[in-house]
Amino acid sequence: MNATFHTGLSLLGSLLLAGPALAQWSHDPGVNLPVGDAASDQNQVKMVSTLDGGVWMSWLDGIGSGWDVRLQKLDRPGNELLSHNGVLVADRSFSSTQDYGLGMAHNGDALLAYRDDSSGSTEIVANRVDATGGLVWGSGGVALTGGTGFVAAPKIVRLNLISDPEGAMVAWTENAEVKIMRLSAAGVPQWATPVTLTAPTGSYLLSDMRAGSGDVVISMVHQTGGFTSPKHLVAQMIDENGAPQWGATPIAIFDGGSLQFGNFPSMLKRTGSDSIFTWYSSSPALQCFVQKVDSAGVEAWAHNGVAVADVAGQLRVNPHASYDSSSDTVYVTWKELNGSQSQSGISAQRLDTTGNRLWGAAGTTIEPLGTDDHNMPRILGRRSDGSAIVVWSASPGFGNDPLFGAVLDPVGAVQVLRFDVASTPSGKARLAIEESTDFAVLAWSDARNDGGDIYAQAVNFDGVLEAPFTGVPFCSPGNTNSTGQGAQLTGDWITGHGISGGLADVHLEVTGGPAGQLGYFLVGTEAQAGIPISNGQFCLVGTGGIFYRYNVAGTNMNSIGGFDASGTLVNSVGTSATGTGFDVPSRIAGLVPFTIMAGDIWHFQCWYRDTLAGGGSSNFSSALSVTF
Repeated sequence: MNATFHTGLSLLGSLLLAGPALAQWSHDPGVNLPVGDAASDQNQVKMVSTLDGGVWMSWLDGIGSGWDVRLQKLDRPGNELLSHNGVLVADRSFSSTQDYGLGMAHNGDALLAYRDDSSGSTEIVANRVDATGGLVWGSGGVALTGGTGFVAAPKIVRLNLISDPEGAMVAWTENAEVKIMRLSAAGVPQWATPVTLTAPTGSYLLSDMRAGSGDVVISMVHQTGGFTSPKHLVAQMIDENGAPQWGATPIAIFDGGSLQFGNFPSMLKRTGSDSIFTWYSSSPALQCFVQKVDSAGVEAWAHNGVAVADVAGQLRVNPHASYDSSSDTVYVTWKELNGSQSQSGISAQRLDTTGNRLWGAAGTTIEPLGTDDHNMPRILGRRSDGSAIVVWSASPGFGNDPLFGAVLDPVGAVQVLRFDVASTPSGKARLAIEESTDFAVLAWSDARNDGGDIYAQAVNFDGVLEAPFTGVPFCSPGNTNSTGQGAQLTGDWITGHGISGGLADVHLEVTGGPAGQLGYFLVGTEAQAGIPISNGQFCLVGTGGIFYRYNVAGTNMNSIGGFDASGTLVNSVGTSATGTGFDVPSRIAGLVPFTIMAGDIWHFQCWYRDTLAGGGSSNFSSALSVTF
């Protein structure tokens, strides 16, 4: 396929020859995206969605003399925006790992809270990282403790306040208590001393923290006495001034038995409204529960929660939840066990606003009970149509853990049967899932090469391993043509989402044109407001006014095809594998050849012959911007 320049042959061509080739989301389950694969091991990956449709991704890295904290930012197509293997946030000497916190500031910076021993004592430290990898609060971060007590498992979230939009809250376990501190945008503590939550008996251990509207909700495991005493789940809301909002003592979410030892339940928060808690009990039996609490601290459902399933003889552990605020429903997936725990499977449930089990008393069976060891169930509900992605591991033996996925429809039926997410047989751990605009991002520690690397994968809601098409329409709809409608330009990925196999992986289609008329595709480096030309609006421009016209291979024909009777542009031989539309090549031949690079943004439109009564003789389709 060739292209000829209309003007300015040299300038844009030279610009396009520069630029790095960047890794992107893989569409091959055997070749997932390596994010942290340096020497030694990487583990405990966390993610938070960014404002541009990508994710911040952090992990603990054993590259040096201890488990360090590292951070990477991926854009929507999966390009690493910082150096490969991320930026070093904290150089530590710990020989083992503990939990830490990742959040995001209002402006999109990453927020991190972690244990740090670089000063000679173990402290809780927070830092903020900007889009370039710069440590906003300094190379050593902001120390929040004095290094004299036991500290563990910090969490950090932004503080949603108009008066302090870039502020943050940090919480952590210190000895037998939980402490909270508010930080300004500059990382300056806003209270003279941390707010302290003290258990009436036993101890509190921080479990999770989520941001509200100028407040935070904190969940804690209450160790009611000694080591073998019952472990309950409690929660409290703390406002911007450090005042508790749910009474003098935290409310009990679960006190009807005991949490499993070592289980620190996660929670979800709808800003300014409900908090969703999920957990599983060890007594009176291994079962999974969900509870919803409103902003006043009032339980919406029966005290001690709603069981996700109610079938005798089965055990349930390791729940993971996703909240759909548009329908006020909760999706939950878990590991299902038989009574002797010799077989396991994966199931899911959806609970409505009153706690009713929408997918039946047993929930939906995704993987039936079997001898494979099923683990790490994760679920993400799709707000637009009520479907959900479920991902899990199913291992026939130790260190042989492929990841699988399935898609459920709104009524719980399996819409897309089990598909491979990461097919390499290797040990996998700490699977994380995050929504990135309209698809799921997965990350985990993978021992396919050594003791553990960080790998990631994008999964669309149709079960395809890629991000959805990134085309953004503009100048839409196209001007009315002789058929009484405008011609529409649309696109889709061919095999991937960027650059692979000699193609730019984008297929363009034009519909709604006049039958029998000729047309060809245009491409520009920039978009502009439509300029009236003949019957249409021309919406492309390039550096120095350059744009390109695609032509049939090796010729200077002004057309690549004609509209059929249905108004679809059917191409001349060789311009598309499908016979209609146009497959954009990665290397554009011409007087000054150039190559489309991953990360480039290009803008497309179609010109076509068109005759209107009393009008001109040509028209333009709507336009489309594509990020490769």
